Amino acid sequence: MEKIQAAVKILEDTLELEKAFQKSSPGSPGTSEDESEAPPGWRRLPSEEEMVESLRETLTIINQHPLDD
Repeated sequence: MEKIQAAVKILEDTLELEKAFQKSSPGSPGTSEDESEAPPGWRRLPSEEEMVESLRETLTIINQHPLDD
C-alpha cells in the first residue's frame, strides 16, 4: 500500500510540475504526446490524470477492505 501511496504522490507532483511548465511556456501546445491521437491500430496511453485517479480509487478500495496481517 505504501508503494501505491508513493506512486500517487509522484504522479501528483509530476502533474503540478507539468502544469507549471505549461503556464511558464507561452505558445507551447496544450497537449502532450500521450494525449494526442494514437496512430491507427495503437491504443492511447492513459494520461497522468487518469493514472492518479485510478490509483486513488485503488487506495480507497484498499482502505475500505484492509488485509488482515
